[in-house]
Amino acid sequence: MSIVELAIVIPAYKGRYLNETLGSLARQTNQKFHVYIGDDHSPEDLYGIIEPFLDKLKITYHKFSENMGKNHLTSHWNRSIAMTNKEPWLWLFSDDDLMDDDCVESFYNTKLLHPNSQLYRFSPTVIDADGKTVKESQIPAWQTASMLLKDRLLYKKPLFIVDGIFSREAYEEYGIIDFPAAWCSDDATWICYGQKHGIVGITRDDNETCPRIYWRYSGYNISSLNQSSVVNKQKREAVLAYKSWLQKMKDEGNIQFNVLYLFMWSFWMKAHILKKTD
Repeated sequence: MSIVELAIVIPAYKGRYLNETLGSLARQTNQKFHVYIGDDHSPEDLYGIIEPFLDKLKITYHKFSENMGKNHLTSHWNRSIAMTNKEPWLWLFSDDDLMDDDCVESFYNTKLLHPNSQLYRFSPTVIDADGKTVKESQIPAWQTASMLLKDRLLYKKPLFIVDGIFSREAYEEYGIIDFPAAWCSDDATWICYGQKHGIVGITRDDNETCPRIYWRYSGYNISSLNQSSVVNKQKREAVLAYKSWLQKMKDEGNIQFNVLYLFMWSFWMKAHILKKTD
């Protein structure tokens, strides 16, 4: 039996929007994927939300005995990915985000046109708790890891772990770059995966329009909540660790960046974190 090429991995904890998320998967025009849901020992009945979709989607569900994401989010991501079955492509999604109906189909079509990349990204739309659009962004058709970093340091383009489909080969080589509270982990991971062959923006067949993912700034996730001083301490530690990691990557010749941009980004990030403290 042939292996499905794409694993969509949902490290789940919240049930508030999970039905909408699974609904957007069930509406995909191309159903050549397998959904893996890692329940982070949620106090909610996530399986009760998932059960009606078992006849609509290929789903593997597992409830872990320990809530790991609270203290080490990337470890929960990794153990959820470990549920997969050797699919060559991985999409780390979220329990409250959405996707356009042709995202999977457009990924496969884009990969055929640009087969060498290890990372393909969707253009993201930020939505609020009610699903209303807050901000839209367009991903470039192609960019190097250094170009991506420049966009991020200058706040030209948003980036979310759910906006990319990446190869298992890249994951096995680099893993998910781990920083406290997973802060900056998505940026660093995409930079790693884009080093060798660049990063391809996923488009539709017309090459002009693009399918979108919808990242929810809901007031319930780690990016939008006012956090405790403990969490914000972790975020500050992550900013310092990310700066050191970027400098090491530059010293090794893997990326290039303007040090002034990094200083400006660091200053803004620290101010942003302070505003989130209770």
